Amino acid sequence: MKTIDDSVKDVLKIASGPEPFEKPCATEHTTVHHIDSSPNTVVVPHPVVAPVYHPTVVPVPVPVAKPYYVPKAVVPAATAPNSSVMRAIADANEAAAADKVKDQRDVANKMEKLEGQAKINQAINESVKKEE
Repeated sequence: MKTIDDSVKDVLKIASGPEPFEKPCATEHTTVHHIDSSPNTVVVPHPVVAPVYHPTVVPVPVPVAKPYYVPKAVVPAATAPNSSVMRAIADANEAAAADKVKDQRDVANKMEKLEGQAKINQAINESVKKEE
């Protein structure tokens, strides 16, 4: 029991004394104070150690995408075309088809003429060969 009482007394003695951090310790100062009695004394500051730079990371707020409502596109109801519109489309298609048919017949007629001319030329060539 005596050991516990002695240790309690030691703790109380330490706690009643001055704060342990009030004792002089080595720290960095940017200002040097000199006490001198002569008025012509020049104060020369001691070289100061530059503070160590520790970069700090500052969090930057990032905007967060918030969901929002997007309305669906409204598609107008399709109405049946007018009969006059349908007639105009049919007439245009018929005219285009008639032009194509006419062009094809013209090409066929030219080919027939060329084939007929080729038969005539071949017959002339054969008759000339027989005469020689």
